[in-house]
Amino acid sequence: MYEEPASPPEKIPCGDYGQRRSIIVGALSGHKEKGTDDCGVYDATIQELEHEETCEYVHETIFVTKYKTECSKTYSTQCQTSYKTECTTSLSNECRTEYSEQCSIVDTEECVTVDKPTYTEECSTEYEQVCSGGQGAGYGTFGVGATCQQIPKKVCKQISHSNFQTDCAKVPKKNCITTPTEKCGQVPKQDCKLVPTATNCKDIPEKQCRQRAYQFPESITSEVCSKKKK
Repeated sequence: MYEEPASPPEKIPCGDYGQRRSIIVGALSGHKEKGTDDCGVYDATIQELEHEETCEYVHETIFVTKYKTECSKTYSTQCQTSYKTECTTSLSNECRTEYSEQCSIVDTEECVTVDKPTYTEECSTEYEQVCSGGQGAGYGTFGVGATCQQIPKKVCKQISHSNFQTDCAKVPKKNCITTPTEKCGQVPKQDCKLVPTATNCKDIPEKQCRQRAYQFPESITSEVCSKKKK
């Protein structure tokens, strides 16, 4: 079966919107002939167009906060003072206490108690048995039938008796006395102090920096599209 070729799509008139859109698109593309605007929309060949989409470019300028460092040169004054030592001498009356020792020798009696024991003799009579004769007696022994008798014997011993006696004697002794004596006199005194002599000042350069904020413009281009019923 032979099929007829499809007819070219029909252009849809833009009306007043087409004129405004042509101006925007022409401004963006740089060229557009007047009266040749077809809105860029064609009627469908097979099925009809139910919605129409329109787009346009929107230019927007925004401001972004940026920072930059700004430095400046300043001067600060620093001073240095020189000093010298000045002394003055004066006399002041000062007193102090001195101690002197005065000694003397005095005879003192010192006594010592000692035990000087005495002795007495005490005697007593003791009896010693002496035997002689007898039979069978040996040396230092006596035999049977010996004759014995008690011989008295005087025994004496020394008895000690305590006898405490005190002995005293003159002993020289040194006796000292410490006597305080106050002595006063003129004593030189030196007073010293620091006296400024000169002050030297100079300017010291310093660099001072700070962050400064400023608004930087930026352009943003966006495409905005919308659909509307035909």
